[in-house]
Amino acid sequence: MAWIGSLLISAISLLVGAYFIKGVKLRGFVDALLVAVVIAVLNGILSYFLAPLNWITLGLFQFVIDAIVIFIVSRFMSDRFRVDSLFTALILAVIVAVSSSIIHWLL
Repeated sequence: MAWIGSLLISAISLLVGAYFIKGVKLRGFVDALLVAVVIAVLNGILSYFLAPLNWITLGLFQFVIDAIVIFIVSRFMSDRFRVDSLFTALILAVIVAVSSSIIHWLL
């Protein structure tokens, strides 16, 4: 059941990022929740295969993985979620990570 809370926090973090970043468009909370589920599944798959690279870079490569996943998801779900560029996706990945950490810390 903890994963449901994590998905809700990720959806809220995506909404926060979409609010603050000009190149990110997200329609609403339901769409943010759907995007969070797709991102979580793709991150789980990619992180498994790219774990050695993550270990070598001490976890910093995870932001690049997150940005690529966010960018790919935005291309497939362009009617619900849109990111203008890969750099914007990288900024969104950092904001989602920071805001998720803050929300987890507050709860």
